[in-house]
Amino acid sequence: MASPKIAVIGAGISGLSAAQTISRADLSVSVFEKARGPGGRMSSRRERECTIDLGVPCFSARSTEFKRTVERWLSAGIISHWPLSPKRLKNRQIHNYDMQHLRFAGNPRMSAITRYMSQGLNVTTQAHVSAIEYANDQVYLELENGQRAGPFDHVILALPPKQAFALLPESEQDLKALCSRTAFHPCWNVHAVLNEFPELDWDALYIESGPIGFAEYQSAKPGRENSPAIRLIARPEWSRTHLEKTPDVIAATLWHTFLNRYPDPLPGAIRLKAHRWRYAEPLVERRSPEHHPPSSRHLSVCGDWCLGNNVEAAWLSGRTCARNVLARLLSN
Repeated sequence: MASPKIAVIGAGISGLSAAQTISRADLSVSVFEKARGPGGRMSSRRERECTIDLGVPCFSARSTEFKRTVERWLSAGIISHWPLSPKRLKNRQIHNYDMQHLRFAGNPRMSAITRYMSQGLNVTTQAHVSAIEYANDQVYLELENGQRAGPFDHVILALPPKQAFALLPESEQDLKALCSRTAFHPCWNVHAVLNEFPELDWDALYIESGPIGFAEYQSAKPGRENSPAIRLIARPEWSRTHLEKTPDVIAATLWHTFLNRYPDPLPGAIRLKAHRWRYAEPLVERRSPEHHPPSSRHLSVCGDWCLGNNVEAAWLSGRTCARNVLARLLSN
């Protein structure tokens, strides 16, 4: 009997975690990613002067399983402890800030983690899956470029629920219902490339009120020492209200707001850019892997939204989903 073949749509943390789990079981797994490289919400952008993280600024590890993986990432040098000097901004004054959990950031960019995870996997980038079709009890993927991939015995959709919903065939009503029930907060973030390096006593700034919830100094993150940039992350409610504004308007508004609330003068910005995440933070309660959504005969979904709303939930979801798929396929 031929060994089962599995496809994963999406090369973010959850998709790559699923693919790694399947690969370690010595089964064939193919990953399809519509972007130019793996990353998802761990993606970064290389500017002329610096590297800018576009999504998740940092993450923590609480479960035993994820802590072990984080230790391996630390040993490999692709992550470092960060932030080291967090502060809080309240009423135009900067105060000390005590983090409850140790956090980490990718080195030299957040996308270093997903690039590391993708090593040894069969990942096809710039492959936008436009449809999923069944034929002879197997699954095929239709790509936007007109190509067809497959056949596969099972497909894992490591996508935000709205994108997964659009791909799921009408026959998959249970999975479609699950996706339709999950909502996401959007998020605008802005980075300001400065004309000189500022003198700051913080690397991460938690902001008490207003449209901005968090600021990070890129040059203080591991491997980004030549990055004279500050990134601002807007609060979900503000992002939703201003979701359809142009990036130029968002960039100018948030940077001006930050300057007005920050207690000290800052160097001038030579460039402002805004990035919008329509699906940034799932509105779900944290769940244990035992409560991961079940799969159908041929399709599964995974992502942080299946177990929570952070990097650890994404990693656990991918691994749990893949293990469930393996148990089903290898028992037949």
